[in-house]
Amino acid sequence: MKLLAALQFVGAGLAFGLLLHPAEYLFLMIFLGFLVIIGHFARIACGFIIGAVFALGLLGVPQEEALAMIVQASNLLSVAGIGAFTLWLQGIALADARAGARGAVNVRPG
Repeated sequence: MKLLAALQFVGAGLAFGLLLHPAEYLFLMIFLGFLVIIGHFARIACGFIIGAVFALGLLGVPQEEALAMIVQASNLLSVAGIGAFTLWLQGIALADARAGARGAVNVRPG
């Protein structure tokens, strides 16, 4: 799951022309994971976004691009989470969805 989150940060960064070193993505995952726990206990509204912009600022990313990166990565993660939850509610396992995709007929000519 952390690898998926890190890949979303990579994708969001590439969308804005930013590419960090792998160790910097690891730092982001550790820092933001810790921040989520602290923000939950301290009941800080938008603590994750503020902390993420701060952490990316430490890595030399301008604030505007950092905020856009965080918003895009959060949107991707929320859509994936809602989609997985909806599949679970309908009783569809991801393995079943993959098996159904393999057996699908290609209707596009060419």
